Amino acid sequence: MEKKEALLNRLNRIEGQIKGVTRMVKEDKYCSEVLIQIAAIRSALHSVGVQMIKDHLSHCLDSAIEENRKDEFVEELGDLFAKYIK
Repeated sequence: MEKKEALLNRLNRIEGQIKGVTRMVKEDKYCSEVLIQIAAIRSALHSVGVQMIKDHLSHCLDSAIEENRKDEFVEELGDLFAKYIK
């Protein structure tokens, strides 16, 4: 539950950052300032995604092995990584 709360808090901060960028664009802020904020948002989203992948691995790998679905899990994980890194 702690991890979920931490992820939700981080997503709420990202939402605030996005609203801030929207405000910056409306106020015609200097482009480089907006782009720096967009880069920070992308980095924050990436961090959330990496944490979610780690959580997925820690929760699902053991059960996949126990249920003799390791190959299926590896296939799913490969598809997940392919979509995530696009």
